[in-house]
Amino acid sequence: MSKLTLSDLPEVFVPFETVKANRGKVIYYNKDLGVTLSASEIMSKYNYITIDTALESDNFLDRKVFFAERYGGDGISTNGGGGRCGFDGVFQLKGLGPNQLVGDRPRDTYGNSHANGLLSLDVAIYEAIWAEVINIALPYGAVRTVAVIDLEYDFEEPDQKHARGLLIRLPVVRPAHFIRAIYYKEAKKDVISEDAKRVMLAIRKLVGFLPRQSFANKASSLDEQLSLGMVELASRYAKQFAAARAKRIFHQSISASNLTIDGAWIDLAGATVFSNKVWWEGFNIKKFLREYEPAIESIRDMCYYLFKYKVVTVGVSNAMLEMAINKFEKDYEESLSTYNAAQAGFPYDLLSVLKGDDRFLNFSKLMNKVLERDQYSLTSIFTTGGWEGGEHWVSDIYRGLLSRKIPKVRSFELSSELGVAYDELFELVWEKAEDLGVSYTAFCKFLAINIVRLNRCGLLLVDLQDKVAQVRQAKEVERRCGKYDGLFEDAIDMAYLNYSYAKGFRTLFWKNGVVEIFYDASVDLFFASIKGGKEVSGTLLALIKFGFLMRGAISFYDDVIEMIYE
Repeated sequence: MSKLTLSDLPEVFVPFETVKANRGKVIYYNKDLGVTLSASEIMSKYNYITIDTALESDNFLDRKVFFAERYGGDGISTNGGGGRCGFDGVFQLKGLGPNQLVGDRPRDTYGNSHANGLLSLDVAIYEAIWAEVINIALPYGAVRTVAVIDLEYDFEEPDQKHARGLLIRLPVVRPAHFIRAIYYKEAKKDVISEDAKRVMLAIRKLVGFLPRQSFANKASSLDEQLSLGMVELASRYAKQFAAARAKRIFHQSISASNLTIDGAWIDLAGATVFSNKVWWEGFNIKKFLREYEPAIESIRDMCYYLFKYKVVTVGVSNAMLEMAINKFEKDYEESLSTYNAAQAGFPYDLLSVLKGDDRFLNFSKLMNKVLERDQYSLTSIFTTGGWEGGEHWVSDIYRGLLSRKIPKVRSFELSSELGVAYDELFELVWEKAEDLGVSYTAFCKFLAINIVRLNRCGLLLVDLQDKVAQVRQAKEVERRCGKYDGLFEDAIDMAYLNYSYAKGFRTLFWKNGVVEIFYDASVDLFFASIKGGKEVSGTLLALIKFGFLMRGAISFYDDVIEMIYE
């Protein structure tokens, strides 16, 4: 059975009419998605807004029907689904104005609350950038943006004006599509409401939307297929949120409607690097550590509606939920331990094989105790090579642990129990590395490089709101477009540098718009690809002759330079 898509859920669609906006310009186009539409074709197909938000100068004769999506859960207030989005069978358009699913409440003027149906240009760009970052950083990524349109006029809020934008993104199915919108008030035309009908029909199709592994195709019954799919979804959520916690990435508004049925994140207006500098709802460590709870609740809700609408028995529903929760708890703990050890520099793919070893488990247990003291401070770093950003508190601990293993490097004072556990894990991983031809010196370099880059984050990601606003304020539209492209490129480079794990023993050393450098511990050499096609390789000392290309990279590793020099 092939996996179903949003187009296979017609019961969630509510048609509404839009008109062509005469003003507007594509200011971001994602060339990496393989979309074949040109900028002019995007404008032709997606520069549409609802009639009540149109300007007098807009083309009221050119109309297009989009479909709002009914969905529920606790993250949509009194709405009946996506109140400012429309689907045309290909992509979803966000910010085109309010549709019929906006709840019965006074219209407010805050653009991110869905009530007025609008989307600020800054938020559209912000979401699109974070989608690219998360797609690199987390195992199941985020829903990516196809394009952003600047409508070239403002809408007002009580305290300020906002440039209005449209965001075009890939369509997805969410757990919320199978959950009631219980606070949405609508007139009943039949014995049950349209929202209840939607869930009753959609939940019968759930098995075709749940993620599954290859062995699930051999499941003999519907009950078994649903159980395997729900358990797989729980596993994906566990790995996604464990990675986010270890890498300190905060969504800020997780709900059944801000997740996909494949495990990805969506609606990223609040996404940020979690630290004591966090914005919006404020610095809340407990909320960050428990951010996964709405994901578990979405699984609980789907299991309930499977029983309520007689797809499965109450016994099967309860058993399915219990299996899913047990799987989440097991995989979350296991994944978090693996990701935390990877943040200490060890190769993630090798840790995944060793995660059942007692030495790994002992280090993880002790490291978790240390991390309980983490107040998520972010220390500002300004290197002589021009890199600006922050370093997470735990970085000092990881460097201190590694320094114990390198002769002639001053070691840090750390808990003897943690130090012994680290030494045992180090020896365990080193034995595997040695079998693969990695020398002791190269192994230590590999760890040192990873410790630095994986426990820092570029200033752009910390201050992205301000950076996006600064670009918008540039006067010429053409100049703005170029700067937006630059923001995306810089953010993606930073995401790879700070969030991507090594492939085997080949790890990223440096990446910017001019040069990309990898270190391969299996041969103890650096490999640089310079923009324009030139490729060079050699020891770090040999590559330093390239001067300005290496200055930023070398200064980035000042704190461990004695560990990585020959």
